[in-house]
Amino acid sequence: CKSCAVGWYRINVKGTKAKDAVDGCVACAFGKFSSAQGAALESTCNSCSAGKRGDPTTVGTANAHCTACDQGTYQGTAAQTTCAECDSGKFGPAAGSASCTACVAGTFTNLKKQTACTPCDAGMYSSSAAQTVCVNCEAGRFSTTTGQSECKSCAVGWYRINVKGTKA
Repeated sequence: CKSCAVGWYRINVKGTKAKDAVDGCVACAFGKFSSAQGAALESTCNSCSAGKRGDPTTVGTANAHCTACDQGTYQGTAAQTTCAECDSGKFGPAAGSASCTACVAGTFTNLKKQTACTPCDAGMYSSSAAQTVCVNCEAGRFSTTTGQSECKSCAVGWYRINVKGTKA
């Protein structure tokens, strides 16, 4: 009886054979790995954890088979072979993320796969999380600093004199 190699497990029970079996052994599914020699059960295959992906071109023989998702990408499910890009309005600040983080009010990102959000310029704002754009302050309102979630009203007797509303 020949034992299965590392990264493989035995499936040949009472003469049954799988299509992809080699000497009665089947490789752990992509996104999984096993460092056990002579494994007899599929349960010996360990899943790459969320935030990581398995190499879809090789048999996983160790935890090194799983690599962290790049910054700006994520994988929320275990045993996967790909990572997804963070959507606009969200970012992935660190490698190995299981989810993306929404930009907070006063910031935005209008591109996918970002590692940080950008503060709104002075004279602009974003009032809620996960925004893809900042908007100009309305007539009679202004902001003089970056990263604002709202604009201030001009004082009584004053009015806004420029397009972005940075001066009152």
